[in-house]
Amino acid sequence: MTRRVGVVVVLLVCACSSGSSTSEPTTTTTTVPNYTPVFATARCPAGVPVDARVECGTLTVPEDRSKPSGRQVVLPVATVRTADPNPAPDPVLYLSGGPGGAALVTAQRFLNKGQTGNRDVILLEQRGTGQAEPHLDCPEVSEAFETILSAAAPFEEESKIGNDALFVCRDRLRASGVDLSQYNTTAVANDIADLRIAMGIKEWNLFGVSYGTMDALVTMRAHPEGIRSAVLDSVIPPDIGSGAPEVVARFERSVKLLVDGCAKDARCSARYPDLGGDLAAVVQKLNATPYQGTVDNPALKRTSPITITGADLNAGLFLAMYETDLIPQLPNLIQLVKGDGEGVVIDQLAVQGVGFINSIAAADAAAVNCYDKVKFINEGDDERLAAEKRDTGTLLLFSTVSCKDFGVAPAPDGFTDPVRSDIPTLVLAGEYDPVTPWEDAKHASETLSRSTYVQFPAMGHSVVFASPECPEIIFGAFLADPTAPVDTSCVAAMGAPDWAV
Repeated sequence: MTRRVGVVVVLLVCACSSGSSTSEPTTTTTTVPNYTPVFATARCPAGVPVDARVECGTLTVPEDRSKPSGRQVVLPVATVRTADPNPAPDPVLYLSGGPGGAALVTAQRFLNKGQTGNRDVILLEQRGTGQAEPHLDCPEVSEAFETILSAAAPFEEESKIGNDALFVCRDRLRASGVDLSQYNTTAVANDIADLRIAMGIKEWNLFGVSYGTMDALVTMRAHPEGIRSAVLDSVIPPDIGSGAPEVVARFERSVKLLVDGCAKDARCSARYPDLGGDLAAVVQKLNATPYQGTVDNPALKRTSPITITGADLNAGLFLAMYETDLIPQLPNLIQLVKGDGEGVVIDQLAVQGVGFINSIAAADAAAVNCYDKVKFINEGDDERLAAEKRDTGTLLLFSTVSCKDFGVAPAPDGFTDPVRSDIPTLVLAGEYDPVTPWEDAKHASETLSRSTYVQFPAMGHSVVFASPECPEIIFGAFLADPTAPVDTSCVAAMGAPDWAV
């Protein structure tokens, strides 16, 4: 279960070459106005796959570009070389989710499956995330999350615990010299433009997943030069909010999709004739008698106690719908919790939730959201909705951290306008995606004049990385020729979820 809406409403989604890890670093510099972005080859960081096809380096740029001689940020970069003996000259830049999620951890996926075909894929650790320096991780928030998860307390109490921890982390980072106002999507888009120049790449393709689509869209608007094409998977448009009302609406939409999807299937509806009622009964059961257990907490390197209420279960259900493979299992899991099998189900969801929240750099997520989305956030919405809709309270925790208290300025006028671009773009969405609904992806595609929108039935979040092959086939064909009509015929063969009965 997750109680951290900053994690719930966004998704995150390391590379090392045996050759580069033993050779002396080389440096390429390209002068641009006011400062010189520097790309240098380097040993791969810990946790990056060791393989001859993987090379690592770093991008160094000013934290604040208006102060080029001031503090510098160092952003790890990994390149997974294609296995094709005839590589295309234009690589793919992968932009991870979050905000606050690491990118280099995804290198193994590209190494294993080669989704980009005959193109190398470059992974950029965005400023503040993963193994970037400085990094904006908050162990204080991990400790607070353990405290929140260990007992069933009122929303206001849990919210204060979480916010207090975030502000302690903020103050620690500021004391170390970090300027949190420089950690936002505009700064990331500038880093992306600098990386292409510093690496000497004439042209490349952007591939963003979840929050990474915000990076891609803002870069397409601010720095269109050198972008051959873009793929947006599970889209977060800049002109749509992600505050408490949106979180509640997305949760209710997800439950309706699940219940209606089962009802439309003869086998599922026969096995679970009142899935909505079953879920309501489970939530009521856990509210009356919360589940008590423990979960391994890798961030804190210990076993943590958990107390799971009905609101916690709803948050876990929302998180589970990210995963395409889990969606068909959910009616059965709800039935198990309704009976006597809650221990097995809840323990597994708790492991997933704890891992998920601890993978996010919390201060980076707050800084980005307070810059990008504060226009859509109304102070007090979370408390009001938590009182009105008690069983969404866990989803609402941290959804509206006070941006005036956090202390970063909002984005300038125009940032939250729809992105308009004529760059060839493939826009992908999953029917059951709880956090970046397909309606948002469709909306973003409407101002991209050379875009193709594809919606995949029965799929959740991040479709290219999921198990069905159709999104990967369409992705590869588009990269091969972004100007050609996209063959989407495989979508028709996918069908509804294969519900587990």
